Amino acid sequence: MSEKPKLKSLLLVASKNPLPGNVKTRLSPPLTLEDSALLYSCFLQDLVERLLKLKNVKITVSYSEKNASDLQNLQKILPYKQLSFEKQNGESLGEKLKNCFEFYFSQGFEKIVVIG
Repeated sequence: MSEKPKLKSLLLVASKNPLPGNVKTRLSPPLTLEDSALLYSCFLQDLVERLLKLKNVKITVSYSEKNASDLQNLQKILPYKQLSFEKQNGESLGEKLKNCFEFYFSQGFEKIVVIG
């Protein structure tokens, strides 16, 4: 008999590697691509730090992978031991979300929220 997770609620933070030209591109101009990426990093750090204060919920960063270094970069930006990372699978946003929900419900989570 497989064991259910201790926490039954999951909060997924949908994210991307904050590289110039990969995030917040509509802010450029007036911002440079580098400044847009830095702003995204700050937003992501602030969001995760606030979420980690929540009790009785597992926090997972669900990231879109384009390069082999994406996970390592995100882990540098978000170096929290209680945080987990999971690569998104699928081509479209809808497919990625569907796959996330199916996977985590199959792991025993009862409540799942995605933000990002």
